[in-house]
Amino acid sequence: MRTIFILMLTLILQTVSAQTNFSLSKENLEFLIKGTSSLHEWEIEVNNVSGQIVFNNNNRAIQGISALKVMVITSSITSDNGIMNRKTARALKADKYPVIYFNLDKVLSFTNSSGIIKGEISGSLEVAGTKKAIRIPFESSPVLSNTIKITGNTTILMSDFGIEPPTALAGTLKTGDRADIVFSTTWMQAELLTEK
Repeated sequence: MRTIFILMLTLILQTVSAQTNFSLSKENLEFLIKGTSSLHEWEIEVNNVSGQIVFNNNNRAIQGISALKVMVITSSITSDNGIMNRKTARALKADKYPVIYFNLDKVLSFTNSSGIIKGEISGSLEVAGTKKAIRIPFESSPVLSNTIKITGNTTILMSDFGIEPPTALAGTLKTGDRADIVFSTTWMQAELLTEK
């Protein structure tokens, strides 16, 4: 009788409070970096991104985030302009630092209203061998068929990461220091998060 009671209690606790693990899908991925220059605005695309996120659930409703990591292959940050691609790879030191990392440090705010999640997180972004704390506001669509869509944006300064903004045309085209990161991502339910 005692054994049955313990099993029932364990099952109830798992149902009430649990974690759900999702992996970043390659489908419907939009990950852009936008900026300005002395001549015109520019935009490049991030093509090779992977990631995992762990949600905290209560009665099967998402109530928080306990872990998140995202990895970008530096050489996959490209545009239709070959010259710009070479200058971007050089500025990001892609040969020495082939991967860009983001790891969650803290959830600053989090709400779930009718399945729509909104919030802001802070975490460490490591680019070109330099790690800095950044904040990212985000929003999601309701979980549907074990998938969730998350959108958001943040702004960084290249100089914070020791990156010299690229120039072109004998220095007459100068890239601005500010870069806006905009993303629309789809996440699929997956296995437990693994450590880096």
